[in-house]
Amino acid sequence: MRVMNELESGRERQFMEYLRDGIMAAKDGHRNLARSLLNRAIYLNGYDARPYIWLSSTTDDPAEQIEYLEKAVSLEPTNASARRGLAILKGKIDQSK
Repeated sequence: MRVMNELESGRERQFMEYLRDGIMAAKDGHRNLARSLLNRAIYLNGYDARPYIWLSSTTDDPAEQIEYLEKAVSLEPTNASARRGLAILKGKIDQSK
């Protein structure tokens, strides 16, 4: 049982590193690197909404952005960032607010 906990802990640590680095790459405008890192994070933990939210910032395709944000909302229905992004993309609220 201890070995399993150590493996899970290492997996979570790796997930957090990929997520952190993916967010930094997205913020710095390195979209391809961000996508790669965020997809690695999803591979390790596909039940966390954060990588999907950040993936939505790595594409200019509104359909793809909606897909990522819908996945984030399905994982975390109360996530305000994902819900707001979806509302903006679907034209339900004014972006300037």
